[in-house]
Amino acid sequence: MQGVSQPEPHDPLEGVDEYSGEELLEKEIERRVNLRLKSFIESEFASGEEVSREELDEDERQYRQDMGRQILIRRVVHGDADAMLNVEINSVFGAGVLIPQLARCTGWSRGLIQVTIKTYLLVIFGFFVQTELLRFFTQEELVMDAYGGQAYLCEFGAPFENCPDDPTCAGPAGSKITPERMYSYATYSSRRFMKTALLDLFPDKKDEIEDKVDPGEYGAESRWCRWLCCYLFMMGVMSELRSIFLLGQLLYMIPTEAGEWVSMEESGVAAATGRRSIHTVEDDALIVKVAGMPLLWKMVNLIFILFPKAIVWRLTATAGVTFLMETEGISDVVINAVALAFVLQIDEMIFESLIPGELREIIVSCRDYDCKKALEDRAEEPSILSFNTMLLTFPVYGIATLALTAYFVYFDYYLAHCEWQASGFFASKPMYLPMSSKFSFFQALTMEWSASFEQEKEPYWTFDKQFEPS
Repeated sequence: MQGVSQPEPHDPLEGVDEYSGEELLEKEIERRVNLRLKSFIESEFASGEEVSREELDEDERQYRQDMGRQILIRRVVHGDADAMLNVEINSVFGAGVLIPQLARCTGWSRGLIQVTIKTYLLVIFGFFVQTELLRFFTQEELVMDAYGGQAYLCEFGAPFENCPDDPTCAGPAGSKITPERMYSYATYSSRRFMKTALLDLFPDKKDEIEDKVDPGEYGAESRWCRWLCCYLFMMGVMSELRSIFLLGQLLYMIPTEAGEWVSMEESGVAAATGRRSIHTVEDDALIVKVAGMPLLWKMVNLIFILFPKAIVWRLTATAGVTFLMETEGISDVVINAVALAFVLQIDEMIFESLIPGELREIIVSCRDYDCKKALEDRAEEPSILSFNTMLLTFPVYGIATLALTAYFVYFDYYLAHCEWQASGFFASKPMYLPMSSKFSFFQALTMEWSASFEQEKEPYWTFDKQFEPS
């Protein structure tokens, strides 16, 4: 029998404490492949049969294919298991969670205390900028549009292609909407002003002016386009909601103890010890990873990181949907849907622009927390009735986004600003002029915006009579 040298597979789990949960799984898979290869060779030698190079290559190829399959299963099917156990590495809010823990684990040096204070100032700045922009959006819809004499758009002009025969084609000015006489509110307002001016200048020609000067109506160009853009906008909001959920899971699942978020690779420490100088430790020997957090810091992160993110998310969803539903033109609503995504990216812009590059690299390199899950469970196919199978088979996140869109469009826009009419569509509620143009930061934080500032007692517009601007 021709002998074939028997390889001695190395142990990939040597120094296992140095690896994160993801790396540990890959090392475990490699160990199993080596053990299977060794078992195969030993069995062939024990049977006295000749082992060919082709057989070894084929068996090794099969083992590598199995390893690749298990890694793909881990990343595609079980990918969320690691993602939920790390900080948000591209956001200033994630930096607000990580930097204080690094300072705590390294003894609260003066430099790290200063960096921690700076990070929290950036977190406050990001929260302030986002809520201020949302306040401006809300002030535009609740205050400035009211001073301009505008009613809520609701579904005025929505059945545009069926007008004027459809019974829901009544316009806010009190007449039937037709395609050739529907305008944007700015154009309609100018035409209405011209008619009012002519009536004031020539009162003796009132009948002739009423007959020949038609200001038209205003309304939305497409109901479907507004809803679609709200759904696209809600995709970005859904992504932000997921990051909030993952942060909550992180604070809940990591141990409530003073864990070590900073450590060093043994090779780097040994090299520095041999040179007898701590200053010779290589920078890449530093390991930053998620670990346990004391209860006090969990409460701090809950109050100053998680709650502000949730508030910004709620305000963004409500103000964004209202802003899009109040946009009349098709091209304008598409552009506004893209522009609103800017609000959700402000924390990432602050992270990229105002946090130093070295600090950003440390945050991005933060390793996941090892949740000690069974490696076998994360390398095997899920059962046909498991929750992971449902997530892979059906667009669960897409359906959840659709449900969120329906909620905010119906409850936060239609029910808040519109009334259902007997003819079968939503028309604007009576409009009241605000007593003041001021709209404070704290008013923007309230959910019942219409009740958060004083209004005049008599409405300046109602749907049951023709609109006459003062």
